[in-house]
Amino acid sequence: MTTPKLSAVINFYEKITPPPDFATFVDGWKSLGQYVETLDHYIAAQLHRNIDEKGLFPYANFSTFTGSHERIINDFMHPDPELIKAVVKGHGMPGVQVNHPGGYDEIATLEGKPIIPDMPARLDSLFILSAFRSKVSDTELSNSGDLEKEWLRWTGITAVKEAAPAGVRLGTAGLYKRFTPGEPYKAVTYVMRCELLGLKENFQPGLEVVKIIKETGAPEGLELVDSALYCLDEDTISVAAKSK
Repeated sequence: MTTPKLSAVINFYEKITPPPDFATFVDGWKSLGQYVETLDHYIAAQLHRNIDEKGLFPYANFSTFTGSHERIINDFMHPDPELIKAVVKGHGMPGVQVNHPGGYDEIATLEGKPIIPDMPARLDSLFILSAFRSKVSDTELSNSGDLEKEWLRWTGITAVKEAAPAGVRLGTAGLYKRFTPGEPYKAVTYVMRCELLGLKENFQPGLEVVKIIKETGAPEGLELVDSALYCLDEDTISVAAKSK
């Protein structure tokens, strides 16, 4: 569904030790963001905070960029020296933090209309992010059209629509497929991102939705790495995203 010149970059943060120059992980993320916002192919970013502070991925970054697959892959595999410098400053040297970034195509959405680059920035929204990793190689997974046609079922969206707790309203939802190399970052293969509306003051119904999704499991050939409930904080929505 994404045009060839529009991509999502999704980064799951597993270990969030603050880098040496900053008091918190978020401060370091903002520092890196200041550099990324200067890139001519950058569009917008949102840092999602896990409601469960002890969850597998305390934070997940969702950003969008213009440019070909080749350009995004080059950013990952052969980064510019200035980008390397900004990453080291914002995240620390390798090993200080553990994260799993990847470049993704938006291949399907709940309403059939593109979500990116128009990423919802409503602070009263909650988001479910589900990460799926393939059990086979990228080459073996390349012919996965039938699997992707059934994404609403195996991501749990269908089950949620049928058994959602009272008051839960689904907003946008999309499926994202990685096109960048899985290594060395151990990036997940698919990401499902689903917006829940009107639950900012009451997380419990959202957590029940996560339970429904986890009980759905994963289809043959994939494993569900994690599914969790996230929120947005005003100071971790990039300036560029706020202006959209």
